[in-house]
Amino acid sequence: MSIRLGISILVFLLIAPIVFGTGLVSVLMLTDQSSVRAYAIAAVVTATVLIAAPLSWLVAPRLRSHFLRQHPHAPLD
Repeated sequence: MSIRLGISILVFLLIAPIVFGTGLVSVLMLTDQSSVRAYAIAAVVTATVLIAAPLSWLVAPRLRSHFLRQHPHAPLD
């Protein structure tokens, strides 16, 4: 497993609950019918993965570059 993938997984575990909570609160505030809520919550779960995964993949190199600036002789793999 590459370092970027490992960092991305850890960042995903931090970003996904934030995205899910934001989506869930907005669904519960905006919809009144329980039949619509069921589909909307399923859409929030799907959107959480579709938003958090690429976002964590983009954030991971930035975290690593911050570490490499502080430790210039650290191994790259």
